[in-house]
Amino acid sequence: MNKQIEEARKLYKETIYVNCPALNNEPVYFSSSGFNHILYKKGGRRVQKDILARIKLLPLAAKLLRTANIYQEYEVKEIMKPRKENGEIVYVKTPIEYWGIIAVMGEYKIKVIV
Repeated sequence: MNKQIEEARKLYKETIYVNCPALNNEPVYFSSSGFNHILYKKGGRRVQKDILARIKLLPLAAKLLRTANIYQEYEVKEIMKPRKENGEIVYVKTPIEYWGIIAVMGEYKIKVIV
């Protein structure tokens, strides 16, 4: 499985970003935190079956973002984010926006969260 993860990581890094028509052609960046989401969830590492499924669908996720004209879900959550103030790290409530783009691509129904 490590070989598959490294191949997916390489593809992820090569993608860098895609412009998404559903989000007014804004660039959607493929960051390290996004890749970590493929491997981990709040409770720790995802089970191997889930990781392999996400890796397998990764090329379709980029294609979906390039071609989607609308998003199906939108949510705003507040998270505690670290910030430096006067040389100290403090945690500040910060609103985070999430968009969900869902489509059937070939034999798969996929959902990408931005």
